[in-house]
Amino acid sequence: MVEYALIPLLQFAFLFLDISWHAVFNWIIQPEIIGPIIALLINGVGFLVTLLAIKPWEQRGEEKRRREAEEKKQVAEKQTRKKTLEEHEVEYLDSLLRDERYILVKHLPMAKGLPLALIHVPQRLRLLSYQRVINRGNADPALIMQQSLQETEEEYKQAHDFDEIFQREKRLLILGAPGSGKSTLLLLVARQSAMAYIQGKDTLLPFYIELSDFARSEATSYIEYLSELLEVRFEGKENARAYLQEKAKNGSLLLLLDALDEAPVESASQERRKAYQKIFDAVEQIVADYPDIQLIITARLAEYKQRQRTPLPFPEYEILPFRHADVERFIDQWFGDQQAHLAHRLKAEWNAPGTGRLPLLATNPLLLTYIVLIFSQNGHLPERRADIYKQIVDLMLQGWDRERLLSRPENALLKPELKRELLAHLAWHYHQQYTRDFTEDEVVTFIADFCQKQQWFPERDQTVARQLLEEICSDNGLLEKRGEHLYSFSHLTFQEYFAALCIAGVTERTENEEQHLLMQALQHRQKAWWEEVFLLYAGCTRRIHLLFDALLDPNTLIEDLFARNCLLAGRCLDAYSHPELPQPKHQQQIIEQLLNLLETTSYAMVREEAASVLLGLMDIDNGLQQDLLVLMQTGPFPVRQALLAAYGRPGATDELKQLISWLLQAAGDERVTATILKSLERCKDDLKLEQSLVQQLLSYVQDQAADPGLRYDICILLARLELPTLDKILLIQMQDKKEDVRLRISLAVRFARRELITESFLLPQHDELTRFLCALALLMTPATSLALREQAQEIVFTVILQGPSEKQKRLLYSYIPFMLLRNLSFSFFRERLWEVLQDQRLNQLWRDKLVEALYRGILSAPLNQEGQQALLSELQRPEVVAVLQSIPQTGQISPVARVRYALGDPASQLQPLEVLQSAHEFLSAEKRAFQQLSDKEQIELLENVHIEGTVRLALLKHLVQEKASKCIEDLRALLKRGKISLDLRNAIISTLGLEPAKKREGEEETVRLLLHLANHEQATREAALQALWYISRRTSIHIVKNRSSGKISSPEIEAISGLASG
Repeated sequence: MVEYALIPLLQFAFLFLDISWHAVFNWIIQPEIIGPIIALLINGVGFLVTLLAIKPWEQRGEEKRRREAEEKKQVAEKQTRKKTLEEHEVEYLDSLLRDERYILVKHLPMAKGLPLALIHVPQRLRLLSYQRVINRGNADPALIMQQSLQETEEEYKQAHDFDEIFQREKRLLILGAPGSGKSTLLLLVARQSAMAYIQGKDTLLPFYIELSDFARSEATSYIEYLSELLEVRFEGKENARAYLQEKAKNGSLLLLLDALDEAPVESASQERRKAYQKIFDAVEQIVADYPDIQLIITARLAEYKQRQRTPLPFPEYEILPFRHADVERFIDQWFGDQQAHLAHRLKAEWNAPGTGRLPLLATNPLLLTYIVLIFSQNGHLPERRADIYKQIVDLMLQGWDRERLLSRPENALLKPELKRELLAHLAWHYHQQYTRDFTEDEVVTFIADFCQKQQWFPERDQTVARQLLEEICSDNGLLEKRGEHLYSFSHLTFQEYFAALCIAGVTERTENEEQHLLMQALQHRQKAWWEEVFLLYAGCTRRIHLLFDALLDPNTLIEDLFARNCLLAGRCLDAYSHPELPQPKHQQQIIEQLLNLLETTSYAMVREEAASVLLGLMDIDNGLQQDLLVLMQTGPFPVRQALLAAYGRPGATDELKQLISWLLQAAGDERVTATILKSLERCKDDLKLEQSLVQQLLSYVQDQAADPGLRYDICILLARLELPTLDKILLIQMQDKKEDVRLRISLAVRFARRELITESFLLPQHDELTRFLCALALLMTPATSLALREQAQEIVFTVILQGPSEKQKRLLYSYIPFMLLRNLSFSFFRERLWEVLQDQRLNQLWRDKLVEALYRGILSAPLNQEGQQALLSELQRPEVVAVLQSIPQTGQISPVARVRYALGDPASQLQPLEVLQSAHEFLSAEKRAFQQLSDKEQIELLENVHIEGTVRLALLKHLVQEKASKCIEDLRALLKRGKISLDLRNAIISTLGLEPAKKREGEEETVRLLLHLANHEQATREAALQALWYISRRTSIHIVKNRSSGKISSPEIEAISGLASG
């Protein structure tokens, strides 16, 4: 030690002083007596000084030794503690991976769960958009369903995979509808993150928190809440807290917070708001305390938007519903390879024509799970769709909250059966108003009044009504918030079911009461908005005779021109029929009327509808089945066509066999074979499972003596099945030199789209024609890689330069325009094309063909602004200008000038009308010219006789796409003036039928005009009648025919006269 080393140094210093003193003293005085005394004093003082100097050093040394020992002890304890935490960490992760919540999907009717990772279908997320359609009433619900499915497909194109977002964002808010898969996603993330942490692939330690549990706890922060949960595991709450804080500070803690907006289900409304604020405050606090912490939070979209006045500063993503392909994948994964037949059967039943709008429910993962469970219990879905709805609603009323691992509240305001009755009357009330959206104040008032009327509560209390509304939304999922203070049924089809249930009666209802409500509904029977309600009513009621008495009695309900009453009766008979129910007394009468309608109607759309309804009734009447089979073989072609187009129900193998038999027998009759092939295309999922039928079709294709046209059509059908074993056979057939070249290129194009045409097909080991058609197919496929595209273009251009064979010529004549159209956006393709066109070896005929196709390609290719600018810059090059100048000029405008105008060259001097009047087609130059005109000028183009008829027809189509209902009034005026060609008149009439006017008055005005045309213009009569059919589908306007005069009219609307004829 330093302080002990000083002692001898001090002693040596005093000894040196002593010796020096003696020397000096002896030299000066030389005393014999005084010298030793002085020496003794010096040594004594030295000893005392030494003691006084050493004592503080000794004390400081002891303190330092104690401190160092303490530090060593603390380091040892810390190392021991860290080791213990690591062990606890492993134990926690092990328990998470063994927790059934993170492993299995378990639902109410299931005895055992299914592996979550096995059946999970990844969903895509998109950045949140607050734009929502609010007023969706008074429309065709089938159209609403179709638009909804199409919107989902479009949204998926703009969406992102979750893994991609998770890698990019430190914090994330995931919003979605109830049952959309938010909780499942977090559980899966927790499990995957835990496995990655154990394997050393990631440093994020996951903790999943159900925020409803956090809201019930005494904890005020998530660290405190987790510390309490981990207290036992980490041998003390403080140890757990310190461990979590350390993880949070260094950014290795991943918090998965489920259901930001969901307070405990048993809470009152005020308590829910407090719980929500507590949850939100805790989120803000942990983000402020630990800037590097990683968070994923889920919430219901509508509740978050309504409650969250100051949104969290996180990226907001909306989880998208399932697409059709996702639904099928979920079903396949649920049943697995060993039960693939069950998966196929469920998909066949689900996609059958009679399921109505049930497929829309399957876009919600939880509702799809319910549907699969209902199917699994009996091996099939209930025969009647009303029974399917009943079982789904039963599960939702009794089990929705339990599916989310929340306990059923003991103090629920209403029992499930009373909620069912309330929802039925609510649906009836709003369905009569043609709306699916209602404000919060409206629905609260309705609930308060209805509950008072039923005497469910002592007095009318809007506070209780508001709590009940929130309970139904949160606990059952049958109602949901669409936006701020806006509610609706979670699916339109639930509103339709409950409206039907209201008519039939949730509880015992007298016959007079049921008949009264039914007659009110039947006043709307012409509207598509009510069609599903009647079909579901037929499956709910025990008094089906009330419906058939009304529909079949012309004195009760007037039959219209399109036999709507008869057709509705047939569909309701199908919806009612069940093996355990008695046969209705009207059954035979309905079938006879439908058969008569099928054979006698002069309207194709009515004939097709009658055929579809009759085929749906085959199972309940053996005599009808025999009659229809005879008609399909020997009836007049219009009847045969209608029946064959609707024949072949999903899952009906016997019908599939019959269709194939008829197809092969009808070889050479293109009208019949084309109709049957469409039906087989619809049933291709069933065809995939019937190998004997596939082999039968393949044998026909391989027979070189068979009908060439039918061989081609069947081969394309087989290629669409996408069966690996079949693909190998067809790939060999594609390479067969003896095979028809048209069939070979068609197969090549289809296989290229599926990425089955690889680089190997371009190698010299294949014959020249095979390499050429594969290269051509790759160039026509948008997904082809750039490297493969360059190889393919070189093969094609080499053939063109060297001179194609006869078979190659046939391919080039047909496919050069498509090849150029698909590739002009690639600069390397354009550069090679310019080189080829300047090559002296190129035959003049092929130069002309290429230049003509190039010209059309430039005017048709969907180039973005960057591509347009690149092409404009290339037009400055002399060799490119020379190429375009070689195109024959067919009008007042040169090809170069038209191309520059189409590409948006600001230096172009062309005028819009000049471009359109010289046009022979409606391409990009004409579209640009159209868009530069005013609304009035655009309408006037349709009457401009200087514009070709085909161009005006294209203008009409483009006008409708751009303006939709805004141009209906102008189109009616055009028809009244009568200054347009017959083709254009019929096209406008069809447009008036398909496009709804903005207001009811506009629809009535359209009907007046169409009635006039149907009665006074033979040339437009068929088009006018078809348009009237569409309008009657979306309105309550009746169209009838006078038996004596044959005139078409409407009881509600008078026809107009004095119009100009076309």
